[in-house]
Amino acid sequence: MEMPVMPETPDSSTDKPNQEKDTAQRDPRPSASPGTTSQPPAKPTGQQALQKRHYLIIALIIAGFLLLGWWFWASLGVGEGASRFPIAWFIIGAAVLGSLVNESFREIVQTQASYGWIITYVAWKCGVSVVFAFLAYLLVVGGLIGGELFPSFTAIGLSEGKTWNMEEFVTKVNPKDYTDVAKILVWSFIAGYSEKFVPNLIGEVLKSPQRK
Repeated sequence: MEMPVMPETPDSSTDKPNQEKDTAQRDPRPSASPGTTSQPPAKPTGQQALQKRHYLIIALIIAGFLLLGWWFWASLGVGEGASRFPIAWFIIGAAVLGSLVNESFREIVQTQASYGWIITYVAWKCGVSVVFAFLAYLLVVGGLIGGELFPSFTAIGLSEGKTWNMEEFVTKVNPKDYTDVAKILVWSFIAGYSEKFVPNLIGEVLKSPQRK
């Protein structure tokens, strides 16, 4: 009697290398060595790229102000000196500088901003700071606020029979001494640095019961 022949079962141990070989041929990616993980190179995020643009523009503006300051320094010793430049120019410079110093510590939220958007934003902030600085200047000259911390000015009154002149107001109303010059520059810087300083100051003036 012949014994029945059993069908051969495939040997999984011999087929496994062939399967791994076929998988390696189908997958072109290089296999990582044991114990190591392959990670793609880190790319700068949109927020980081925006911060770099922001800081670059701030640095360029500050460099421009340094050049302008050097020109002022060279011009002050020529001819009439500081009298050639009304105090208003220095108020503008201090306010813009305060705004730029504040802006360098600010976090930008928008990640798709272009250079044009950043320049427009910074220019707008500087313009607002100048307006606030002049409001603080007018509050002091007008006597709405005062004290030892605030500067005093000369030529704030008109002689009898003389009408007011805006040109004289801009050019002749000046701090009394160097201490007052320093005070007005410091307050102008603060007005540009702190966005809420002048609005809060105006609010206090409006709430004062002694103001008419």
